[in-house]
Amino acid sequence: MITQYKNIFLNLKKGFDLEDFLEFAQGIKGRYNLYLIANEDIDTPVPFDKKFIGAEMGLKLPSLAIFDKAIEQTGCLPAECIFVDNDITNIHSAEEVGMAPILLYNGNGYYDTTIYSFSELLNFI
Repeated sequence: MITQYKNIFLNLKKGFDLEDFLEFAQGIKGRYNLYLIANEDIDTPVPFDKKFIGAEMGLKLPSLAIFDKAIEQTGCLPAECIFVDNDITNIHSAEEVGMAPILLYNGNGYYDTTIYSFSELLNFI
């Protein structure tokens, strides 16, 4: 179990498994900060601690600048952050700024840490 992480950043895209995500969000409630980093906002009933929407910031994933802004505005240390996405390019950017990258498998390859569902992420945190 990884215990040094306090912050979970996600990039959710249309078509994600909402039921799986809601189960995950309920499982971490009160124990981790949950942030959205995405190019566009997505409607979900989960109250994120903060959303970083590229379209509103004049930035676009996989730009390092969107990660830098998120780190700066939250006051998080990158080493205390996990970033989950199904896009390997965005995973590389998160890793470059010091976040722990986790690839949510979508059929397009694997990464050092690859998961198949949000509920599986509970095993890593």
